[in-house]
Amino acid sequence: MNMNQVSMKYSKLSEKWYLFREKTASAFRALFAWRHSWIFLAINLLFVTVLFAGAWQIFSNFKEEIFVLHYNIDFGVDWVGDKSLIFWPAGLGGGMLIIDFLVLLFVSKRQDYKFLSWFLWSGLTICEMFLLASLLSAYLFNFH
Repeated sequence: MNMNQVSMKYSKLSEKWYLFREKTASAFRALFAWRHSWIFLAINLLFVTVLFAGAWQIFSNFKEEIFVLHYNIDFGVDWVGDKSLIFWPAGLGGGMLIIDFLVLLFVSKRQDYKFLSWFLWSGLTICEMFLLASLLSAYLFNFH
């Protein structure tokens, strides 16, 4: 392999890296061109932070061996486990936020981006509200 071939491979790799950076920056600009994207991102980051903080608070203050995770009105307690399972709603909320953000980056150049963005952000916000409700109910089952 001579020097010309090495420099050509390097220049092609450099070109691909430059194109990747340009396309990524363009997708981020398109994603945050709408004000509601900033607002929804802030709200959902707040929800995920509250989920992790609440899960940590429950985890650090719970001293019993059995942690009640679900209570059914008809049958009573139907799901118990280790107290570390309280981090599942927080992890699920964080994972959904990352996946939603990546999907929005991929569809940010489409014509129907505004509709898709409202649909995905609002769906994520509703899901995280339900995750917060599940964390609150687990807190109420175990501490009150």
